Amino acid sequence: MLRNNKKVAEIIEDGWGGGLQFHWVDNNTSALVQSRTYDDKPHSFNGTVEESLFYAEVMKLPKIPSFNNDSEMFTDPDIVVDEMVNDVLLTKKIKSDLKKHLTIQSKDGKLLTWKISPTHTIEVLTAHALKKYPDAIIINSLPIADVIKIYKKANIIA
Repeated sequence: MLRNNKKVAEIIEDGWGGGLQFHWVDNNTSALVQSRTYDDKPHSFNGTVEESLFYAEVMKLPKIPSFNNDSEMFTDPDIVVDEMVNDVLLTKKIKSDLKKHLTIQSKDGKLLTWKISPTHTIEVLTAHALKKYPDAIIINSLPIADVIKIYKKANIIA
């Protein structure tokens, strides 16, 4: 994990269940880390300076739905890092897919794709798509941040 382009932690998912393992680079520093438990109780422990800074940022995030969806809970570092990793992987996959396919969003919100080939270039496919779907949004031409929002809203896992 980086902060200001500087490595502050290594995060390991060992595949054996349980939470992520955080190995803070500044393990020779000491700071009080403030957090909350899932049931909203204050919790603190001795950690590193970078760990304390990260937890402070996590604590500022809005609550998320609980597992049973009948209440909200504070998020935790594992959830935040998991979402960050998933966003990076999703971005990489979407960029790769958009190089191989023209993707549009039709007026009714559906995402439609056509495979790009030497005979079916992006320009040829775009002209065809816009002729058939004149109000469509060409996903390939949008900034990647907007594309990710569209994919997430459409519940698409690239």
